[in-house]
Amino acid sequence: MKQNKKHPPRDLKTDQLSPAEEKAFASAGLPTNGVLFACSGDMDEEMAFCDARLWFTPDTVVLVFGKEEIVHENRKKHRLEPSFIVDRTLQFDMAKITAVRCERYVSTGRLILSQDDGPVFGVSFTMSRIEQFDRFAKAFASYKEKGVVELPEEDHKKEGTCKKCGAPCPPDKEYCKKHNKTSATAVRLFGFFGGYIPQIIVIVLIMLMGSAIAVFVPQISTRQLFDDVLAKGSRS
Repeated sequence: MKQNKKHPPRDLKTDQLSPAEEKAFASAGLPTNGVLFACSGDMDEEMAFCDARLWFTPDTVVLVFGKEEIVHENRKKHRLEPSFIVDRTLQFDMAKITAVRCERYVSTGRLILSQDDGPVFGVSFTMSRIEQFDRFAKAFASYKEKGVVELPEEDHKKEGTCKKCGAPCPPDKEYCKKHNKTSATAVRLFGFFGGYIPQIIVIVLIMLMGSAIAVFVPQISTRQLFDDVLAKGSRS
């Protein structure tokens, strides 16, 4: 199949800062040399929506909150060049952070940084970022344990290409979100019901029975009213 040049396959492993981000963060006085792993978020610690960047070096864990925007359009190369406006930064001594873990909730998650005496900071994110933050936590644990960042083989999966339009799509998927023909949203929604599936099935059956009664009973009662009552009365 001919590949769409507008949508080349991209590696989901966005574990480094982009050149534009490095430039913006370096100008803000943040450590950008020797970045071991980086990821991006969409919330801060108060669950307020914003653009967030997290990375760690051998010496520091850095969290940046601000806004990503397009500052220049490169017309010759037909691409947009993003930049990052830094609003607030936090830095933690790598030696003092002993663990990083992800907590999952219904529609959001939280990355928690801990020291020996307990958690020191937590940043929230929507579930669309869970893969990135999971990988961040694994990379941190790997570096703390082995001194190098090593991730399991399954964390290096690459995006596929949509069979219909050539756009990037998640690993193991044949179509992008626009052309996805599966009922993934409905399946995920049913997952929230947990152990209440039998009760839900009973409720759906009762609703269907109620709809059937609402359709057929008026027809039967109206037919009997006209044929057996009104028609006989007119003959007599």
